[in-house]
Amino acid sequence: GLLAGIQCVVLDWQLPFEPGSFNYLTNSSMNNYAIYQDSFYHLLHHQSLYGYYWSEHWDLYLYSPSFPLLIMPFAIFIKPIGVTLWCIFNASILFYALNKLKIEYSKKVFVLWFVVIEMLTSLQNVQVNPTVAALFVLAFLAFEKRKVGWAALIIVSSMYIKIFGIVGASLFILYPDKVKFLLYCLFWSFLIFLSPLLFISFGELMGQYKGWWNTLITLHSMNEGDYSAMQLIASIAHIKLSDFGRYAMQLTAVVLFCIKYIRTKRYAENHYRQLFLSSIIMNSLPRVDHRRRL
Repeated sequence: GLLAGIQCVVLDWQLPFEPGSFNYLTNSSMNNYAIYQDSFYHLLHHQSLYGYYWSEHWDLYLYSPSFPLLIMPFAIFIKPIGVTLWCIFNASILFYALNKLKIEYSKKVFVLWFVVIEMLTSLQNVQVNPTVAALFVLAFLAFEKRKVGWAALIIVSSMYIKIFGIVGASLFILYPDKVKFLLYCLFWSFLIFLSPLLFISFGELMGQYKGWWNTLITLHSMNEGDYSAMQLIASIAHIKLSDFGRYAMQLTAVVLFCIKYIRTKRYAENHYRQLFLSSIIMNSLPRVDHRRRL
């Protein structure tokens, strides 16, 4: 984490971001962090989170109106320090989560080595994927200890970081206290939904959520050059995906994902639950952030 942070700072010093001259290889890391950091100050200054700020960074802010509260402890520092601390945090929380898994030491070492390249790639691009992956694992550990309140808080938090974090909730089917978990989810969702009220009014908050929704819908309809399975299938078949085609493929993926629930007798097996967790992480986390790719 420290080395990745230093790399980001050095690259930015060598060729800082200038409006109209964005270079992915040299500017992407600090650009992504600028989006995170500036979101806190946009919220603080009652500005829209979901607009283009060409003088500050390239690309749009894609996260929830609550995300600036997560970045706040890092945003208060100047960018070189903030981005380094962010990289250290992402590496540390993932290491902590994986180290807490109840598996054999040799397997734990294998898992750590298995994820290190993807983690480093995420750190070098200053992404949030390591944190979201860690939250999936921490939610799993909370479920294993029957701490459904903590599991609900972790899953809801990941959802407010990136919308696909809600996939972590699919774990609750494997455990008891399902109604209790859902009630906790409602409670935490309500609190985190309203958390930006610490800095803005309720009317402004509703405007921010509307901006988030419109941004996600617009990008979904424009998302023609990504590396998703949908786009791969469309490229092979030489077709252009319509909204119906996207939704049909997504529905098919959901059905395939849910087939695992049929094997109810295996819910009690620790190994099966671990495989379920692996499936969630592999199916949920993109290799790189949307619209931040080569």
